[in-house]
Amino acid sequence: MRHYRSGRTMTGTLIRALFVLAIGQPVISGQAIVPPPLSPEQEQQLRQLPADTQVYERFRYWAGLQPPEIRREAERHYDAYLSTLGVPQQERGRQLKIIDTEGRRLEIERWNRILTAAKPAFNTNPNAFLVEMVKGRTPGTALEVGMGQGRNLRSMRRTNVASCIVISNQRTSKSLKRGW
Repeated sequence: MRHYRSGRTMTGTLIRALFVLAIGQPVISGQAIVPPPLSPEQEQQLRQLPADTQVYERFRYWAGLQPPEIRREAERHYDAYLSTLGVPQQERGRQLKIIDTEGRRLEIERWNRILTAAKPAFNTNPNAFLVEMVKGRTPGTALEVGMGQGRNLRSMRRTNVASCIVISNQRTSKSLKRGW
């Protein structure tokens, strides 16, 4: 990998350039990125969620666009971002407390919503490479860790290559019962 005099790699420079094209803002090392506004449709979807979930989803959207050095101290930088938006200190403190104390629960609920949605917003077909690799295999047992919505495991079960044990909360296990 070629390093420039500044210590940046060509790959890193290309990623920054693509990011600028995607959101129209340069990525300056160590500087937080102001995210583009949500679309009216996204805002409407967000408003349908409980208030604490809205706070968390807005934080997650902001954090997902930040460079790694900003994400390391995400809450501090998010507080500064909210300040630039004119959010009063007391409200910023309330939001940061939700993110800090409820973030784990809200993240689990987020993935439960995604994985059990009536109309999934993700690919529900099994991984083509995996399907090809298990063709003709002797039936046995497979363990898929971090299975998400279970699309690959369902495929292996249909071909009698794998049986499964599901360790998840009730909502996520519902996704396994779907016949995608």
